[in-house]
Amino acid sequence: MSLPQDSSGQSRERELFHGVSYDWMKKAQDVTCYFISVQVTCVHVMWAENNTLKVGLSLYLISLSLFAYLSLIPDTNIPVEWNYLSLFMLFFIPVLLSLKFNLPKWMLSGFVLITVSVTMLAAIGPNEAGFYGYDPTQSLESYRLFRDGWGLGMIVGGHWPGFPAFVSVVVEIVGLDVESVGKYLPLVASTVPLFLFIALSRTIGNMPAFFAGMGTASTRTLLMFEVKFIEEPFALVLLFFSIAVIFILSDHLSQSSLIFWGMFSLGLMHHYMAAVGVVIFVIWAVIPQLPLPDRFETLSTNNLPSIAHGLIPAIVLAIVFLYPYAMFSRFVILELLFEIATSPPRAVEGGTSDALRQAISRARYAVYALMSALIVWAVLSRTKLADWEQSWAVLAGIFSIGFLGSVIGGETVPLAGGRFLIIMIPLLISVSVTVVVLNRVSIPRSRVVIVILVLGLITTQLAAIEPYRIDTNPSQMIHPEAHYTSSEYSTTNWMTEYGRGQLIIDEQPHLWEIGYNGDSSGPSGLSYCQGYSVERDNYLGIDQWARPPNQEVIYSAGGISIGRCS
Repeated sequence: MSLPQDSSGQSRERELFHGVSYDWMKKAQDVTCYFISVQVTCVHVMWAENNTLKVGLSLYLISLSLFAYLSLIPDTNIPVEWNYLSLFMLFFIPVLLSLKFNLPKWMLSGFVLITVSVTMLAAIGPNEAGFYGYDPTQSLESYRLFRDGWGLGMIVGGHWPGFPAFVSVVVEIVGLDVESVGKYLPLVASTVPLFLFIALSRTIGNMPAFFAGMGTASTRTLLMFEVKFIEEPFALVLLFFSIAVIFILSDHLSQSSLIFWGMFSLGLMHHYMAAVGVVIFVIWAVIPQLPLPDRFETLSTNNLPSIAHGLIPAIVLAIVFLYPYAMFSRFVILELLFEIATSPPRAVEGGTSDALRQAISRARYAVYALMSALIVWAVLSRTKLADWEQSWAVLAGIFSIGFLGSVIGGETVPLAGGRFLIIMIPLLISVSVTVVVLNRVSIPRSRVVIVILVLGLITTQLAAIEPYRIDTNPSQMIHPEAHYTSSEYSTTNWMTEYGRGQLIIDEQPHLWEIGYNGDSSGPSGLSYCQGYSVERDNYLGIDQWARPPNQEVIYSAGGISIGRCS
């Protein structure tokens, strides 16, 4: 589509690009170029409105370009503080612009989608080797088992069928290998805050819905966990799609049809998210029907699901669990009990960084408490809440308790606190913004309060992101969950070809789960020489363990070596 012509007959597109160098963009991935071109269009459309908006949109474009360059291009030799500065600007500028200007819905949607997408892309790492995180090794296993036929190995391994089936279809359509496709498929999770924004804009207006969407977009779990090649990002998209349908469609037949397929697919995609879907939809439907005291009476809306919607994934889960009769159920139960009995409490968040960033990050608990206090105030006040607001307030309390329990008391079930967080934050920010904007609580200068609350949430969530997650360094070996390096992959390839299939002792045992024809284990408790041992020269995030002295080095390259029992 050609751009409008000005009075001189020249394209205004030239005027926008005049004097700007995009040489660095040739090094970046095509998808980054697409993000930037979309935003340039936004600048062009709004360029003549007024000077303040012009400056704000220009700053957003600069921040987007700077963050994309610093986070995606390897070895820029620029301090990582600039990565954080551009990332904060990327989130702050749209929020402030939406407060001052009545921006169109399409532009707000673009801000939500582009901001979260480029941040997730930084974690995915186009210029890093392989997948982000170590969980994708299990996803590759489930995909290959699915392609070989639905057999005993897939059932006993506890793999859910929906994910490998979906991946197989995408791989066949695009004609690329699963490694290339799977690396970028998790970007679909960037639609989660967009679904929330579109849904809430139908009932509370564009600006407060945008605040809720941007707050959700900053959730650390979304940006740094749901970017893995695993089932959960796709299940999360199905869940929030089904939630959005409740608000968007008023036709009962169309609504029920879409929700049925969304929740049915959710039940086949991921067991935990399917259980979350059951809890959300059932409580959302039941709470307004309870015989509560008059002070808790709600305003009726059409934004309610039916209990049947919540039972759909429950039925699917039951079928999948019972399909191989007792074998699969026994496996899941024994694995769960084994995890409870043997797993020590794990930290909710890991990594090392500077003291200031950690201090800002810890303030997130104060933000959670403030949002919770606003919701409790609204529920206990004499002002009526809408039926969906009250249900979401209860749900926010349930997931907040689960998150708080995992932080204070450790994990009594094999669920990290981030698994609660990814549901808790959208609920908390949505309800707290709604009760303030719709005057369910009496707060002076309510818009300013909401902006401070949203910016506080964004600041503390982004500060919790470790530097190495938004800075590309393909040669740096990292102990916390990140990318494996080419040197590490070369080591596994060498051992697969020349190793004897003996036990591998490595602080990253997941590295050896694909390809190597032997077992792998961490070095914890190792007191004597066993099999082969892996040692790295420079290992970010941990003090490298010392190889047993009676081992001879049989491989050394790229800062990593392998020893063997003599």
